Amino acid sequence: MPPALNAEQIREVNTEAAIHGRTVKFGLNGFLIGRDTEGEAREVLKEIVAKADKEAVHGFGAAVRQAGQSTSDKKGMWQDSEFSDLVQYNDGFRTGLIGTPEQIAERIVEYKKRGVNLLLLGFLHYHDTQDELYLVHRGRARVEVGGEVRELGPGGLVHVEATTPRKVSNASDEDDLVLLVVGGRGGYVERDGHLVDPERDLERRRAFGA
Repeated sequence: MPPALNAEQIREVNTEAAIHGRTVKFGLNGFLIGRDTEGEAREVLKEIVAKADKEAVHGFGAAVRQAGQSTSDKKGMWQDSEFSDLVQYNDGFRTGLIGTPEQIAERIVEYKKRGVNLLLLGFLHYHDTQDELYLVHRGRARVEVGGEVRELGPGGLVHVEATTPRKVSNASDEDDLVLLVVGGRGGYVERDGHLVDPERDLERRRAFGA
């Protein structure tokens, strides 16, 4: 089983919850790459990692390892994470949901057996040429870029370079997010965006504009 699941931690939390007469559910953040063969899926992973903002990922890694020193075990959540793990937020690649549909289904079933109730999956995109500027007008946005996740409120602003995979989503339970997105590179650039995993995400992306 991939190292993303801490079965001992699940047992400890369940035990503590039972003492207080409560039950809890567990969600696991993941990033899924499905292809006809595992080799093809691994090649997509390599491409995603290669396009990551190396400075941002290394900076995030150093920050979380420093923060881990203040925990009881002096390690924290990301002490053992490698560069490729940190490219996708919350160690999403460490779930091991990379391979053929059959392999991925088997891993999901195994996670369920071990106590996971929910898998949080997402898709990323990047551009050939144009950078993007995201401005939150209303609501709250969750922005995932280069292994780092931030939440922005009204007036919040973030700049993302062209080839860096990014994902922006609603961070609120309310359907009230209004987001202004401006793209360009030395002037107007025609549509040059790409899904990182189009075979999996294209139909869902099209549905957003239906």
